[in-house]
Amino acid sequence: MGQGTTRIHRKLIDSLYIEAMLLADEARGYFDEIGREERDALEALNRVAFSCESLKVTTRLMHIIAWLLTQRAVDAGELAPGDALS
Repeated sequence: MGQGTTRIHRKLIDSLYIEAMLLADEARGYFDEIGREERDALEALNRVAFSCESLKVTTRLMHIIAWLLTQRAVDAGELAPGDALS
């Protein structure tokens, strides 16, 4: 990648990282407050389904954040591109 492209890539990764962190915080806030109230109003089986879906949301967000952190490490030269694939 050229230097200009690298800068754009870095800005994009940083922007996506910030958005992902904000989304993770909003999801946590929802599941801690409103989501808890909504879950408590459900029948037992639906509470289990709700809990499973909330775990899926948080797990996917953490995977996204981990991938973005890996990209930042590659861009900063802290991690070789090949090492980021494993």
